[in-house]
Amino acid sequence: MKRILLTGIAVLFLVTGAAHAQGNLAEQLGINDIRTPVAETGNQLTEPPKEYDHEYYRGKLIVKRTDERGIKLECWTQSLTGCAFFVGEQNQDCLVWIVNDDVLSYQRLSYDVVFRHERAHCNGWHHLSSDHHKVEAR
Repeated sequence: MKRILLTGIAVLFLVTGAAHAQGNLAEQLGINDIRTPVAETGNQLTEPPKEYDHEYYRGKLIVKRTDERGIKLECWTQSLTGCAFFVGEQNQDCLVWIVNDDVLSYQRLSYDVVFRHERAHCNGWHHLSSDHHKVEAR
């Protein structure tokens, strides 16, 4: 009985020691998940002021989705979540890029919150505006 108990304890030490060593090796090799939570990137979403947070947009609103690599390319690395640009003849249309749902889920953000944020940019809102409120991750 004593031998079984000691064997069990030895196996437990080996398993936990191997798991710890694996984590350190990953850190030493710089292997990290390419998805970065919003809290660690400083990419804080903000709730737009009410005057910009409405469904009406004067032109055509185009929404496209992409993965985390695509969002860095399309948004010129300014955001890991989404961005909006004026496009088309006389810049009357607004192109919104939003990262795919799997990444939003990882960042603990909802599509609706990100879409409203980006649509507000289409409606003329800028982050430099003093009238904005931070949105908490869901």
